[in-house]
Amino acid sequence: MVRNPIKRLDKDNVTVIDSSVAKKSMVGTSFGNAMEWFDFGIYSFLL
Repeated sequence: MVRNPIKRLDKDNVTVIDSSVAKKSMVGTSFGNAMEWFDFGIYSFLL
């Protein structure tokens, strides 16, 4: 069994994001997911 050598991280391999942008995207994603489940629940209740 041949193992691949461990690659070191370079500056080009790391992505830095602003924490406020990450929080906004998580809130938006969670809200959209909740709306989808609500829509699915209402639709299945009416059928």
